Amino acid sequence: MEGAGLPVNVSLAGKVDDARLQELYTECHALLLPTRFEGMPTVVLEAMARSRPVLVSDVGASAELVSSANGFLLPPGDANALHAGLMRSAGLTTAQRATLGEAGRVTACARFTWEAFTNDFVSLFREVARIH
Repeated sequence: MEGAGLPVNVSLAGKVDDARLQELYTECHALLLPTRFEGMPTVVLEAMARSRPVLVSDVGASAELVSSANGFLLPPGDANALHAGLMRSAGLTTAQRATLGEAGRVTACARFTWEAFTNDFVSLFREVARIH
């Protein structure tokens, strides 16, 4: 049975459309993305920008986004680790969730906005120009 063994404050939304996703960002206390294949998951960045802690499988660029400061990296395909991460996240206090969420927001805003990307590219181009 899906959801068996989870605290009552945990619900599994499954696949949702964009409109529902926007609602869930407002309603949720954390985002869980148990995936086996990702590049740089936009949904993780969106949740971080909304100050939500993130639990995500350690695939693709997830480790570039999430650390113990703002969420939980989970071994991909490990159901026991997924359950343990959910249980740990569900047991966080409001203050602990807020601390993780704020750290995620700061990371997302500092490194993953258009302005941050533009500044990084300009710096890279200047460095390359100096080398050649």
